[in-house]
Amino acid sequence: MNGQRLDKPVSHQHSVKEYYINSYSCSLLNLRSAVVCVVGQSCMNVSYTRQSVCALKGSTVNISCTFSHLKKLNATEEAWFNKWDSGVIIDLNQDPEYAGRVEYHRTTDKDSTLTVKDLRETDSAEYKFRFTTNKVTWGYSFPGTTLTVTDLQVRVTPGTGGKTLTCSTSCNLTDNSNLTYVWYKNGQRLDEPVSRQHSVKEYYTDSYSCSLLNLRSAVACVVGQSCMNVSYTHQSVCALKGSTVNISCTFSHLKKLNTTEEAWFNKWDSGVIIDLNQDPEYAGRVEYHRTTDKDSTLTVTDLRESDSAEYKFRFTSNKVTWGYSFPGTTLTVTDLQVKVTPGTRWNQTRTLTCSTSCNLTDNSNLTYVWYKNGQRLDEPVSRQHSVKEYYTDSYSCSLLNLRSAMVCVVGQSCMNVSYTHQSVCALKGSTVNISCTFRHLKNHNATEETWFNKWDSGVIIDLNQDPEYAGRVEYHQTTDKDSTLTVTDLRESDSAEYKFRFTSNKVTWGYSFPGTTLTVTDIQVKVTPATEEGKVNLTCITSCPLTDNSNTTYIWYKNGQHLTHQKTMTNYLILDPDSMEDRGRYSCGVKGLTNVHSPEFSVGEQRVTTGVIVGITVVVVILILCLSGFIWFSKKASKSTSDGPNTAVIGQTDSNPVYSNVSDMALTSTAAQTADTDHQFLLHYSSFHFSSSKKQEVSLYSTLQTLHPQKQEVPLYSTVQTFHP
Repeated sequence: MNGQRLDKPVSHQHSVKEYYINSYSCSLLNLRSAVVCVVGQSCMNVSYTRQSVCALKGSTVNISCTFSHLKKLNATEEAWFNKWDSGVIIDLNQDPEYAGRVEYHRTTDKDSTLTVKDLRETDSAEYKFRFTTNKVTWGYSFPGTTLTVTDLQVRVTPGTGGKTLTCSTSCNLTDNSNLTYVWYKNGQRLDEPVSRQHSVKEYYTDSYSCSLLNLRSAVACVVGQSCMNVSYTHQSVCALKGSTVNISCTFSHLKKLNTTEEAWFNKWDSGVIIDLNQDPEYAGRVEYHRTTDKDSTLTVTDLRESDSAEYKFRFTSNKVTWGYSFPGTTLTVTDLQVKVTPGTRWNQTRTLTCSTSCNLTDNSNLTYVWYKNGQRLDEPVSRQHSVKEYYTDSYSCSLLNLRSAMVCVVGQSCMNVSYTHQSVCALKGSTVNISCTFRHLKNHNATEETWFNKWDSGVIIDLNQDPEYAGRVEYHQTTDKDSTLTVTDLRESDSAEYKFRFTSNKVTWGYSFPGTTLTVTDIQVKVTPATEEGKVNLTCITSCPLTDNSNTTYIWYKNGQHLTHQKTMTNYLILDPDSMEDRGRYSCGVKGLTNVHSPEFSVGEQRVTTGVIVGITVVVVILILCLSGFIWFSKKASKSTSDGPNTAVIGQTDSNPVYSNVSDMALTSTAAQTADTDHQFLLHYSSFHFSSSKKQEVSLYSTLQTLHPQKQEVPLYSTVQTFHP
């Protein structure tokens, strides 16, 4: 009764009292009948077209119902919901999880259809409809429509002479008439099979997937789990302009192969790709991440509308390159916009909706912020906001710290200032343009326009009057409702928030609106390992992504000289430190900015220096060892001389000896000298002869000399010859 289960009757008949608002239905085997009124045709009830619906993840579903109420009542409000507690519901139109994905439709005044787009597995729930009249709210008690969201999967079963592939779902699709299945082998579409089953031969590298309603299944291997494939987490992604997005995939290859190179790309022609890490348009805005050896995530920061494209991943093993043929992830970059919906004739309010051109992929726990005339409003946190009509007011919304453009509540001539960019990054020494548009009431005239970046309690310093910017700023206009600030010869101290103010004959406007934040950066050389073993990547980077880098031409210098090779026009170089040709000191710059250079970075010279130091060290160690041995033998010989005959053998075994520098001395051997040998200080000379292939000799000598005023030294000579082939 009225949607509530009655426990008493269990037969196919049931007696009730007449009451004009009551409605009844029955069920058998969990299948429900339609609702009927006890009295007339206008009792209070809600009847759903289907008790359950099964739909594909990523598709669109329609859930519909009819309702009735007493003739003397009027429906004033209608809502669909799937969350309720003690009569309190969340209208799906106001639920952040469904932002931009739901619509309500009607064909009569007694029906309603809920449309949910871009279905997610988390959308699986029971959906109900509620209507409110001028006297009562109805619909909680009636059972609704249960939605189950399923994805496509390929099941592999052994078959005769091969295997059978089945494109399956976890529930039976509700709208399954005229379904056409499409199969893909290694990412390539097969034209022949159109059924949900497909027989294939076993081949260890092959992978297959299927699609239905342009929605793709994950890839499955025919043999084992290590075939060649790339699977993306999302087929499509929607993200806000200026935000950061992650695009991820998993991949697999044969166990005997090793991955040698990985790359993300969105431009390719006949197998030739541009790695996003090397693409000047993405300089400083992309990073690759991994959590395992079989996954990869591309992160793109400071998204631009021009980034909208299909992104693919490619891996290279020691035998094959894989990934071109598989469909990637399509990224759509959208900005925020405020839509204004007029109120009723009796209700002088307007509804503002913070909207996007596509449904944001990651929209859980989103917090919307609203601004009135540039000032933040603390109350509204939903994507819709109701306001009173007032001709001067302008509104904007923000999400993830990204702002929409301003809109007027009434007409197009409210008071506002809108900036082309919220933030700008430019090179030190370059020129930057910061622009805005502004509006005022038709009966006002702008009498003064000013750019500034310093203000206090409404007092500003016009940049045209600021000594720090003398000779470096200009104001330009193309219409009477826009202005552009040009700053030349940028300095790091110019980093600030820049605002525009206009004064009319009745008001001054512009302080409260957020301006454009300028960041001035220099350039640096970043060094990373290259994909080829032993080589290095030199990348010309900045501390922030350059706002206007589409026409940026990079210049590389080696040892202070401009490199003119075609590859040096990009922001990276791949060098081999072991190559004599690549060794040197490198720096980078930007064409047109001759005074802007990065610090130099040395390639290969460290290795040369290290090699020289090691070589010298080895030679010195050898000499010290030889000298130590020689001194030890000399001392032993000296001791033998003092104990033996009174003789001194002076000579060289070499026919062409090379001696150390010895001052002219009278060398005589007497008995008195010999007897006093133990009390003499010895002068030892060591001469090492190295003979090269040209039979040249080089004399290296070491001298230990102690002078005694009353004693004469007895020289002992030793010659060691080393021959080189």
